[in-house]
Amino acid sequence: MYVRRILFADNDPEFLTARSEILERAGYQVTAASSLAQAEEALTDYWFHLAILDVRLIDDFDERDLSGLRLAKQEAHSCIPKIILTKFPEHIREMLDGLSPILEFVAKADDSRVLLRSMDNAFEHRLRINSDLIIQFNPHNSTNFLHLASLIDTNLRNELVLDRAKELEDLFRKIFYENSKIRIDRLLWQHPGRIALIVIAFKEHNKPETFLVVCGPKEIIRSDLIHYKEYSPKAHGANGTVLVETPETIHYAASNFALTSDNLENFQTLHELYRFGSEKLLQDSLASLFQVTLHSWHQGRSIPSDGQSLNDIYLDRLKLSSDMLTAAFFNERIKYMEHHLPSLGVRLTREGGKISVQYSEKTFTFPDPFDIIPRLISRDDSVQLVTISGNLSGGDVIADESGRSWLTDFSEAGLAPLLWSYTSLESAIRFDWVDANYIRDRHEMENCLNHSEYDRFNVRDLEPSVRKPARAIQMIRKLAAQAVGSDMVSYHRGILFHALRRSADFDIYAPVTSSDLARIAHIFISIAMLTALLADGNQVKQKRPSEGYPELRIDPSMNMVLLGEKHYRLSPRPFKLVQYLYDHADRVCTTDELRKNVIGENYNPTYIHTLIGRIREVIESDPNNAAYLITEPNIGYMLIRKP
Repeated sequence: MYVRRILFADNDPEFLTARSEILERAGYQVTAASSLAQAEEALTDYWFHLAILDVRLIDDFDERDLSGLRLAKQEAHSCIPKIILTKFPEHIREMLDGLSPILEFVAKADDSRVLLRSMDNAFEHRLRINSDLIIQFNPHNSTNFLHLASLIDTNLRNELVLDRAKELEDLFRKIFYENSKIRIDRLLWQHPGRIALIVIAFKEHNKPETFLVVCGPKEIIRSDLIHYKEYSPKAHGANGTVLVETPETIHYAASNFALTSDNLENFQTLHELYRFGSEKLLQDSLASLFQVTLHSWHQGRSIPSDGQSLNDIYLDRLKLSSDMLTAAFFNERIKYMEHHLPSLGVRLTREGGKISVQYSEKTFTFPDPFDIIPRLISRDDSVQLVTISGNLSGGDVIADESGRSWLTDFSEAGLAPLLWSYTSLESAIRFDWVDANYIRDRHEMENCLNHSEYDRFNVRDLEPSVRKPARAIQMIRKLAAQAVGSDMVSYHRGILFHALRRSADFDIYAPVTSSDLARIAHIFISIAMLTALLADGNQVKQKRPSEGYPELRIDPSMNMVLLGEKHYRLSPRPFKLVQYLYDHADRVCTTDELRKNVIGENYNPTYIHTLIGRIREVIESDPNNAAYLITEPNIGYMLIRKP
């Protein structure tokens, strides 16, 4: 049975007790407050459908005491209807007519049935709470209102959790006032103070409808709403997320959005699609996201930044202060990695203005990025802005089975650099979605992304653990190519800022897994590569490598590969592989053939790929666009003596 919750505040204890008992016998759940302080505390902490307040809560004999009225008029409690008890209702009503959010004035001397009629009338005509609504949760997702309330406020006192859960339930009874049943299908995402839910709503003689409900504390949802209303497209188009209403309770508010689709029951987030879906569906969803959904937000135009530089805007949007970009800020993080990375077979050292990353077989050295970053930040570049929906994490974009995409988070909607949405999503894939614990694999991916032509890099030569994210990034870059044009520097700089934000968020005092450690090492390697690259914008690859390669020769007596006047010495096993491929040049040597004749059948097949990668780093001018050592997917490798 649905419970109607009442706050009854009166400073006459006998009257309060007597009337409260009558209301409880009539089926109401009454919380009694015998003073102004108790009433204020109850309204601050708990949720009520209706408040009954004595006009004088301090002194019945003081004509100036209107404490009950002042409490009723507070903005914080405006969503709760109030009935005011007074000895002179007509006089008070005339004095405050049109100025107060009060529902009705009732004389204290009247029979209790007058008060009950006013209360019944409030529930029937003013509250708009669907007490008959059937609320179900998806049985495959273990959640309920208690869980949701604790997610919204992680610091909620235990004794308040149950009350907030009931208030949250009433919020949904407000939202779906005209429906007979709803199914809260899943928790889509959780951000500090906010949750997003997918809800299927049912109404007699109508098809089920899918809604996105974003709820949280009133002040947060109101702020989000301002961003949405100011920046969302006037015409939402085929993939629109359209605001329906924003009901409130005393502590909570919700933005209820309709999604323009007939069938979203089997949708996936972009992150889920990346992990479990087909690559074709991911590609279609990305195309839909950037070419349709975000295009309607961009409104087909860009505007000048009004004096703000690209760096200023990224710093502001990512909430990066200048203090977070200094060597001093990162010293502890670097020391942490120096201490812990050896457990993953990697050594990181920082000395003499350089950072070195040492694997068992090779060391990579970069200029200290935190010597370079202040110079990069100081550059003052003009920039064009577009309207965006906010940050893209992949978990806040949903797609259906046909590849249509919808946005769900508008808290950061506003103006941002033209390439913001592309760099935001690429950074999520690049720094958050990669699963590889072997840091060298991540290193190879970073080398591929930073030192190849912008959207033309050879994914096939990467280790399997990083091919998938690299392919997804390649899709995004192809979609961004027209917007990027020849300005690769701005794109890479955007990625750098996202990497810096993630490195600043790393908590060296929290327990970490090996996956966490691999991820933060990856981020620092990316920062080192990007700063070195951006220190000289001419190094950013915009064109394919030039033709005219020297002929490759070998010197077996010295384990050397000869390329024109350059000589490269290889260790025995890589040279043995090169020699075999050289002796069988211009034809594909299968993986099985190479295992049998070169490295031995006891070795894992992926070891061949590792050796090929090491050889390419030595002999190829661009290891990600190989000219001499060519991969034939799923078959083997071919050496070309004269490309």
